[in-house]
Amino acid sequence: MQRLQKITAFLLLVAGILYPLFVYCGLAYFSPNNWALLALALIVGRMLGLRRLTGLLPLLLALAAAAILEICCLVWQPQLAMLLYPVFMSLSFTIAFAYTLISPPSMVERFASMHQQLPSLARPYLHQVTRVWVLFLSGNTVVSTWSVRDALYHDLQWWTLYNGLISYLLMGLLFAGEWLFRQRVRQRHEQ
Repeated sequence: MQRLQKITAFLLLVAGILYPLFVYCGLAYFSPNNWALLALALIVGRMLGLRRLTGLLPLLLALAAAAILEICCLVWQPQLAMLLYPVFMSLSFTIAFAYTLISPPSMVERFASMHQQLPSLARPYLHQVTRVWVLFLSGNTVVSTWSVRDALYHDLQWWTLYNGLISYLLMGLLFAGEWLFRQRVRQRHEQ
């Protein structure tokens, strides 16, 4: 059963990442209602996948709010609902990460402690990394929102490019940069 859950989580992740490309290529075949329903299904799928993980209640609640907003948009404005999926996801993560800055442990510490026992020395560092992610995710939410406006009034190209590629490249750079920085911090503390 656990293997099926991992496969499902992986497929949801891939579908979420490829969602902008699916919309861009498939809008000629399916209506905005269908894409908005897929976005809602992806949000709910993420929620169901996270419900068993302890310490991620803030993220779960933020995703629940995103699902409610997606339903409202789907009812009143399906084209907007279709485009807002990346905004809702980024905003959900921003809120969840920010909440853990005032209600420790920080989100990065929560993720890290799932894999290993952490020394107390790591807590301030992980708190700072969470702050960096909050700043990044806030900026990502703003740019993603701007891309929705552009898609509504012009075309889907910039929305697809930013939400389907650029934002993930930027996240990858942030992950890689933090990993490199963390290695240097570890070396300093081990000496």
